[in-house]
Amino acid sequence: MWINEGKLTPASKSLLKALLACQATVNFNQETISVGALVARLKEFLPSQNIFAELAPVHTPQAAIEQAAHHLLLPEEAAFYRKHFPGIDLKTIAAGKSTH
Repeated sequence: MWINEGKLTPASKSLLKALLACQATVNFNQETISVGALVARLKEFLPSQNIFAELAPVHTPQAAIEQAAHHLLLPEEAAFYRKHFPGIDLKTIAAGKSTH
């Protein structure tokens, strides 16, 4: 359950089971509490991680073209377009160049 929520990794499962089953008590915050109950309380403060999710960004083909567009112009070409067509975005020019 905690693994599916991204609170703990699969490698920590056996350690977690042992701690949750521990009936020994400790003094915590001016109360006596079992180690298992304290660990269960700790879970509430652990941030959820997206352990099993894909972390790579997803690009549509058009987004990939636009992202890579600035690499499609030589420095001389970029200078030419900036000088003669200052109102047109270089990404737009490069994207048009990549489709031809």
